[in-house]
Amino acid sequence: MTSVLLIIIFAVYTLALGYFAPVLSLFSAVSIGLMWAVLTITFEFLFGHFVAKIPFSELLNDYNLFKGRIWILIPIWLFILPIILYYFYR
Repeated sequence: MTSVLLIIIFAVYTLALGYFAPVLSLFSAVSIGLMWAVLTITFEFLFGHFVAKIPFSELLNDYNLFKGRIWILIPIWLFILPIILYYFYR
């Protein structure tokens, strides 16, 4: 449930942000999305392992769709959201 709520919050925030600072090209949209996704995953693994002391195996378990874990949808959504925004405000 938390993942779905986070997806909705990101969508609303990005739509509002796109109104004030539109994405001007598809290349920019893909670059922004890729950067958001990579930074999110990097932060989760570095903070989770080195600060929260969670083993990497447990962090990777959050990305296992076969076990019902849908956290992988967050970085995917962060990647495609600027692309959707580009076409929405175009």
